Amino acid sequence: MRIAPTRGGSEIAPRSALVVPLLSGGDVLGALILVSSRPGRYGARDVGLATELARRAALALENARLMEAERRARKARDEVLAIVAHDVRSPLSSILLAAESLEHQLARAGTATGERSAQAILRAVRRANRLIDDLLDVSRMDAGAFSVELDRLEASQVAGDAVGSQRQLASSAAIEVQLEVDGEPPALWADRDRLLQILENLIGNAIKFTPRGGRITVGVAPRNGEVLFSVTDTGPGIPAESLSHIFDRFWQANRAERRGAGLGLAICKGLVEAHGGRIWVESALGRGTTFCFTIPAATGAADPLHEAVAQVA
Repeated sequence: MRIAPTRGGSEIAPRSALVVPLLSGGDVLGALILVSSRPGRYGARDVGLATELARRAALALENARLMEAERRARKARDEVLAIVAHDVRSPLSSILLAAESLEHQLARAGTATGERSAQAILRAVRRANRLIDDLLDVSRMDAGAFSVELDRLEASQVAGDAVGSQRQLASSAAIEVQLEVDGEPPALWADRDRLLQILENLIGNAIKFTPRGGRITVGVAPRNGEVLFSVTDTGPGIPAESLSHIFDRFWQANRAERRGAGLGLAICKGLVEAHGGRIWVESALGRGTTFCFTIPAATGAADPLHEAVAQVA
């Protein structure tokens, strides 16, 4: 047996060989073959080295296969979500318009029972729309196609708008929501809609877990070239063992009492990081919970990020 010529033009006439299979989960992916023109070239030490090289090569091949499978799975998921966003939202929009019209008609007619039923339909449709939005946001984050469009904003004004949008919901649950601004927070470069989404999500989450008669405080303060936002509630608090999972997707502390899909906090984390900030939680059982996040302050009237689009990789 002869092997093809080497770069120098000579041929190798194998006198000894070492063949080790590339194994993964009991399957043979290939083989690692070492040959030599010297007889008796390979010993026990060479077998051990070749076996370890084969193990690592098989692991690399399996990892590459899994990464490709994951890429295809994500692509298929994104295609399904795109279909859901288009095909499911169309009937939901029709239901929403019809329910809003029915609610107005029943309110004018003074039919309290019917009006409550129409409001229940509206809440369900809006919840379904929020779930679709959350799923699409997560998909965009994974694909690296999620973006924020930056503009110069006043931090206290955006926080005030978020509090105002959630005040009616809090009032219906007999919960007080207040805004506290410390000093004069600097302006910041941020996507207004996305910043509102973060704050409204955190406030809405606090409303879910704060008992009637409780209080939620939204804070805004300057902090070392950043703006610090906080949302503090007087709820039951979060167990210490759950704090490390709080921003995980689809994770909820109380599985028996699911309140949403478990995507809101994960999306908040992605949004904050897209702005160059960070988010964390402080909590203790019986003492309430505080979610904090920072957004970098604007450094001047012509911040170079103003025209930029930040993307989550």
